[in-house]
Order: sequence, then structure tokens, then C-alpha cells
Amino acid sequence: MLAGDRTMDLDKGYEDLVSEFSLYASNISTIAEIKELQTPQNKKELKLIRIMHCPNLKSMTGLESFDQLTELNLSSNGIERMDGLYDLRILRSLNLSLNKLRVVSGLNHLFRLERLYLSHNKISSLQNLKAVSSPIFYALHELQMHGDNYSLRLLDMRDNKLTDLQELNVLGGLTKLEEIYFHYKGCLLYTSDAADDLLCVDLGGRRIIKK
Repeated sequence: MLAGDRTMDLDKGYEDLVSEFSLYASNISTIAEIKELQTPQNKKELKLIRIMHCPNLKSMTGLESFDQLTELNLSSNGIERMDGLYDLRILRSLNLSLNKLRVVSGLNHLFRLERLYLSHNKISSLQNLKAVSSPIFYALHELQMHGDNYSLRLLDMRDNKLTDLQELNVLGGLTKLEEIYFHYKGCLLYTSDAADDLLCVDLGGRRIIKK
């Protein structure tokens, strides 16, 4: 269902047209099955795609060519792998919460991504976010989001399978990261400038502490 397509904001005029697509509680298994999304016009104009509560949706295949997307919400589905993100170069918000993800991947081209929601999945490691220097690993897309070129400011990792607090050390290379949410031994950990030395991870001056 297209919602808000070509809607004018009276304060901003026609130059900021809203273009979004929403779909709920469908039996689709891939995004490519949604015929309304596959028109050339939608691929050029859609800014937001929201597909939720589709338990059979296990793949993100079908997002290719949506290069104008700034927000993608695929929460509360059955997605098992992060794929189809390569062309989404101006994406700013990605919500994959409440899926069946086990690995974080496919993010190394998302330089403008600011908010990443991965809560309530089955992710057990963040090592794919760690920078490596080997060109072989780079070719395999193991070099993920590390360095000043990335814009990530918020990462929500609550209720996953992470059991080692030191996993968060790999996030130290994300220089713009301001907010991190992470459950550890029944406690919610979050970022702060002040931290308890008994339970803290230093991320280059930013710290994860227990709430």
C-alpha cells in the first residue's frame, strides 16, 4: 500500500514530497514478490519502506535499485540474513528488530546510516563490525563500519545472544557513535561519559555502563 505518495508539506512546498510504502501482515516470503514496489517510478521516488508482521519474510532480496531510500523498517518479520543493502547508499535509518538474524553483515557501503536497530534477534557476535586490513577479507565484505567516514550514531542491540561484554570493543572505530543499547546479564547497558569502573567498556572516550 502506497501511503503519502506525492503529499505536499504546506510549510516546505513541493520540493520535499513524501513518498513511502507500507505493508503489514502479508504472506510474502521475499520483497521481490511485492509488485507495487517493482515499478521504475517507485524505485526512483520511495524514501521510506515499512514492511512488518510478515512471518514468512525471510529474505531482504528485492531491495536492489531503491537508491533513494532514507528509512527502511523491516521489523517483526522472519528475516534470517542482512542482504540487498548494497545500493541503499543514502539510507539513514535501518530497523531489523524482532527478526531471526544471527550475523551482522552487509553494512560496509552504508556511509550515511545513522540509526541501526537490531534488538530481539539471535546475534551472538559483533566481530563482523571489526576493521581488518587484509584485502582478502575486504573482498568478502568482512570490513564493515569502521572509521570517520561512517555516520552511525545509534545502535540498539538489546535482547540478542551476546554473552561477552568485550564484544562491544569492536565498536571503538565508530567515531560518531553516541548511543548504544545492549543487555548483559539481565542489565541494560547504555552509553555515558561517566562509568562505573567495575562494569565498563571504553570506546575511545565513550563508555558503556550498567543501568
